[in-house]
Amino acid sequence: MGERYCTWPRLVALTYVMCFAIMMMALFFLSSPTLLSPKTPKFIGAVLGLIGFYGLPLLMWIFGAKNIAEIGQRKKAGVQVHSYYMGTPRFLSDKEIVHRLVIPAGSILAGAVFFPFLAPFGAYIAFMGLCQFLTCSDIRTQNQTRKMDEEDRKMAREGPSSNQ
Repeated sequence: MGERYCTWPRLVALTYVMCFAIMMMALFFLSSPTLLSPKTPKFIGAVLGLIGFYGLPLLMWIFGAKNIAEIGQRKKAGVQVHSYYMGTPRFLSDKEIVHRLVIPAGSILAGAVFFPFLAPFGAYIAFMGLCQFLTCSDIRTQNQTRKMDEEDRKMAREGPSSNQ
């Protein structure tokens, strides 16, 4: 969530949306006999269910509260808040390749790991990784277009004589 849009009410609303999505997945997929692999022990299925129902919202709240606190500190310091700020990775470097490939690949890999045990959850995580990749690619294209537009405006201001 971008800095301008990361607030307590939105974090609460996002929690309700996430819990609703998890509930819908449970309603439509947990009753399916093909949800868990027959080789999966019941204990692992229960642990994965607990992680999905309680662990993910808890992690979202931990990181969300930390983000809101950091945003508050930056605002107090006078840092301008940008609409399209994608955030800084907490555990990785803040390079384009990390945003564009490493984070989406990690999400897709996590989805592939969960898929044999809990197919809908694994598919959801892998799909979100694909969406992360597409979003970062789109933002990179928009940034390149913006830079070219700025260069065009600068050249237009300088006039045709400076281009020759």
